[in-house]
Amino acid sequence: MWIGTENGLLRWKDHRFSRFGPGVGGISHGNIRFLSIGAGGGLWIATSNGLNYYRNGNFIHFQDRDGLYANDIRSVFEDSHGQVWAGCDRSEGEGGLQRRLPGQGFVGFPEKPTDLLSMTHSILEDKFGSIWWGNNAGLHRQGPDGREDFTVEQNLLGHVVKWLQLTANGDLLVVTGERQGIPGQPGLQRFRDGRFTTIPLTDYEIENDV
Repeated sequence: MWIGTENGLLRWKDHRFSRFGPGVGGISHGNIRFLSIGAGGGLWIATSNGLNYYRNGNFIHFQDRDGLYANDIRSVFEDSHGQVWAGCDRSEGEGGLQRRLPGQGFVGFPEKPTDLLSMTHSILEDKFGSIWWGNNAGLHRQGPDGREDFTVEQNLLGHVVKWLQLTANGDLLVVTGERQGIPGQPGLQRFRDGRFTTIPLTDYEIENDV
């Protein structure tokens, strides 16, 4: 089991924790923002100062010199085709989504400049091979049949999509947040058969801002 902290990467193995920190042969920064298991069994690590890939005891670093928009990486995911997707932040008001084909550098996706709405918080792949991502402009899907976008006009609670998770039966769970000047409200929804259903957390005495 891997755990990302603000002071390094932890691995639970053989009934004890091991810590991996920055330094020679280590991760590029101790502030871990996102973890994702790669298709080949390695671990992708998004940090405040670069993207890292860990496998067989070695760390490989990727930074802006490799085509990333910036070194502050907020999200990362490797799909079933070996493409690596990364959400980068240039500042508190500017970010974007990129992808890396096997053996190549990172390029923008879509191919447009970074901005506030393009700041990407979560990325995943469904069982049909479609890539889903959430940013400050809603929920998006890129599949073999093209791109589809979901906003409050399609009953998404908010344009700030903070987290995505697939359930065992293929439903998509969507966590939304709020940010000044961006439409919507925080909450949890289930997306199934093209429709959003809100899960009212207040019924369980839990705040909707998750």
